[in-house]
Amino acid sequence: MSFGTFGTAVLLLATGCLIGVFLATALALSPQDAAAERALPALPAPTAPIALRALTDVAEGPCHPSAQTVDVTPPPLPRGERAVVTAVGAKVGDPASTGRALAQVSGHAIIAVAAPYPFYRDLSPGMSGVDVRHLESALHKVELLAAADDRFDDRTGAAVSQLFRRAGMAADTTFRYRSAVAVPPGAVTAEVLVGTGQVVAADTVLLRIAADDGGLTCEVDPSVPVSVGSKASVASGSTSMNVVVRTVADPKADQPRRTVVVAPEKGAIAFAGDPTLRVTRTKTPGSVPTVPLAALRVGPDGGFVVDVPEASGIASHPVQLGVVSGGYAQVTSPQLREGDRVVLQTGPAPTPDSATAPSSDADTPGPSPPTSSPPAS
Repeated sequence: MSFGTFGTAVLLLATGCLIGVFLATALALSPQDAAAERALPALPAPTAPIALRALTDVAEGPCHPSAQTVDVTPPPLPRGERAVVTAVGAKVGDPASTGRALAQVSGHAIIAVAAPYPFYRDLSPGMSGVDVRHLESALHKVELLAAADDRFDDRTGAAVSQLFRRAGMAADTTFRYRSAVAVPPGAVTAEVLVGTGQVVAADTVLLRIAADDGGLTCEVDPSVPVSVGSKASVASGSTSMNVVVRTVADPKADQPRRTVVVAPEKGAIAFAGDPTLRVTRTKTPGSVPTVPLAALRVGPDGGFVVDVPEASGIASHPVQLGVVSGGYAQVTSPQLREGDRVVLQTGPAPTPDSATAPSSDADTPGPSPPTSSPPAS
């Protein structure tokens, strides 16, 4: 090969390399361009429609079976006699049935008598009254009396004497009310608080007797609107029933929640586990415009707003909040109507109370999400 031919080849090769370098440089992506190509495309903000719903704000509280309790204290003793527990006749779980000797103090026995309220006087032949009927009913149920009425006669006296003998006491045809304690039907010994040989005072609780009274004791927040006679419901799993409020106890220093005792409107309460009380705080008058809680945010003036996508961009509209329940809030605004779409915020949703004071910094993160009860079934 001549030098001219070799030189031409070298020149062509160099020219080709220069062209390749130029093309590679021209077509190569900068790091910024490469990152931009790898980035996810911008997506529109998620939205949800304003929809008509009926909302019910329900407050809930835990419940457990309520019990009627009776404290057993020593009987009155003769002046100067020391009060010493000489026998305990029941242990926890034992039935407190009529005639059972629950305890003895200094040899004086205390027996159980099933009756709806305490006895207040000694009963003897010739007397009559409601308390006589209650005593005779108790004697009849333990088969010591053929029938019960409201007159204490010789048959009643004989039954009382036999009742005392069964308990190991001296036979007496007079019913000594200080030697007996009225207990609810079906009662059992819930607590034994003393032992044999213990010296006690007149007000010492020896035993505590309890009976399921067919109701439930529940705890609710003091703000929950409950009163005696008001209606509510209790639920456990998929089972629920209507109840009536029987008693309401105000909160105490050591118990900040309100104690409510409820009873069924019909039938008996029978749940496998401890149920939950459900009380309606407030509800909407039918179906009303609602938005998801995630659509709410607090505006610069401290009021609630929702953002609505429009052709010109995102428009913010003030709203008034109503009932909040089940993750939705009732909203009122003259600029909004059913079917309008609202932007779901990515940050935490505001609470209903957070709109009462203006925000000092629009960029400050919103308060914690509002709590709402599930819609009533």
